[in-house]
Amino acid sequence: MLPGEKDTSINCNKFGQDYILSRHQGMVLMQLTISRFPEIDMNDPENYIDPINMVNSDDKVMYDFLFDNAPVSLWEEDYSEIIELLNQISETDKTDLPAYFDNHPEKLDQMIAGIKIVNVNRETLDWMKCGSKEKLIRELESSFTRDSREVFISELQNIVAGIYRYDFKTKLVTLDGEERFVSMRIRVKKNALGEPLYNRVLVAINDITEIRESEIAHREEKNRTERYLNLANVLFLSLDRNGAITMANRKLCDILELEPDAVIGQNWIDSFVLEDDIDELKQLISNLLQGYSEEVKHVESHIVSSTNEVFTIEWFHTILRNEQGEIVEIVASGNDVTRERRLEIKNTEMEAQIQHTQKLNSISTLARGVAHEINNPLTGLLNYANILEDEIEDPELKEFAQGVQKEGTRVAKIVSNLLSFARMDVKTKRKLKISEVIEKAVMLINQSLLTDNIHLEFGGQGDDLFIHGQEQELQHAILNLITNSWQAINRKEYQADEKSLITINTSLVENADSRLVRILMEDNGQGIKEKHINNVFDPFYSGSKRVRRVGMGLAVAYGIISDHGGSISIASTYGQGTQVTIDMDYYSGEGHIEKGA
Repeated sequence: MLPGEKDTSINCNKFGQDYILSRHQGMVLMQLTISRFPEIDMNDPENYIDPINMVNSDDKVMYDFLFDNAPVSLWEEDYSEIIELLNQISETDKTDLPAYFDNHPEKLDQMIAGIKIVNVNRETLDWMKCGSKEKLIRELESSFTRDSREVFISELQNIVAGIYRYDFKTKLVTLDGEERFVSMRIRVKKNALGEPLYNRVLVAINDITEIRESEIAHREEKNRTERYLNLANVLFLSLDRNGAITMANRKLCDILELEPDAVIGQNWIDSFVLEDDIDELKQLISNLLQGYSEEVKHVESHIVSSTNEVFTIEWFHTILRNEQGEIVEIVASGNDVTRERRLEIKNTEMEAQIQHTQKLNSISTLARGVAHEINNPLTGLLNYANILEDEIEDPELKEFAQGVQKEGTRVAKIVSNLLSFARMDVKTKRKLKISEVIEKAVMLINQSLLTDNIHLEFGGQGDDLFIHGQEQELQHAILNLITNSWQAINRKEYQADEKSLITINTSLVENADSRLVRILMEDNGQGIKEKHINNVFDPFYSGSKRVRRVGMGLAVAYGIISDHGGSISIASTYGQGTQVTIDMDYYSGEGHIEKGA
């Protein structure tokens, strides 16, 4: 017993014996009683209702003691009259009690008047600000608000459904007119046969007004903060410890092209972060949650919208702690730097294009010099070799002369191709044999491919297939496509017995209304991920998280083929390779492009 606490004594009958129980001993006994229910959280006052409800009704003294001293408002009520009134309602009306009471409000008033309060504890009198049980019983109906009347209807629905344990939240009014928000827990006692005893209904009421007001204030503060954040021109995001999104401002939702409800609760990394960035970002978040740092600045990552558009965001991350110092959330603000990064890439590509043009101009100048300095002596060399072949009788020397002619001719062809490719100002379209266009492009790049142990095979019906076009531009397009395959092959790890290969085939495709020259280029490189396949022809597009030279090669090829009235498409399986299909109109003669079979 606590110092200064007044002890009281009560009579208790247990196991057929009468004995005196002090108040202090009774409190100990209460703790022993509730300790029989370890699964019940007794820090919640409402939970006292369950062990008290299970005390044997014959032990009235013990029941009354536990009831009266519980730290929560307890009501023992008799619903017998309510059950009689319910039995007067037809089974059809019982299926929709709210509608029934809307049509017969006087019946609901009868039900409320039928509540008989058998007993309330001291906590109830204090909470209801009532001096006596008699006054409370007299004025009970005045404590009902509109909300509590609706809750009472729900309680009646549970009774009709045979549910004997239920919880509600509602509003009640104390006898001095103060409106309070409460949590109600209702238990219908049962007899030994498990039948409900509606004359023994136990109700626990816990005043949660302060909690409710705190929740409302917190929600209003959160809403106000979100309104401020929605006005900001930056992205805001908060994550719980599991990486789930707890807040996302309007700017971020607009970029994701989703409504806030579709964003909140999603796992940020799994749902919206580009796959290439996931591991790095997971490590960053793990470091923050472990407290290795309080904030991380200037981290760029890529997010993917609901329409698969990729944005580059520069993030600032920090952590939030609770009153105990525990890390509970990660908050991030970000700036959309997509445009800036694309401009950087574009500027880099433009510089590269300028350098490339300068190199081509240099090659053109060199090639013109080569024409004078090499072609003339080369012509003499070939003529001398031809004379030697005619004049010499020795078979071995004759074969040697033929070899000189063969290699000299090859050198002359290489110089001719180099001059042709460097002649950038020639835009006149003419009849072209598709096999020759491809062969000249292959000759310019094949040695570099072999250096990387990449094999290029070219075949098909090229000798009989003609198109109308500008040779240098078409060579440029073919070279860009071969280069793209080259890069894809270099990004893939091959098995020991696997051969890195690029194949080019040509064929004639005849339809009911057209004849097309088809170029089919295939590689067994890394391939393209499905989510990127629709963007590969976009200038400066890259699905990579790292800034690098990207973007113009396929876009230029697409532009050249389109300018020639053709079409180009890409199919790819990631990890296996890519297939490029080019279709162009078949050209049967000067000034005539065949559109029909």
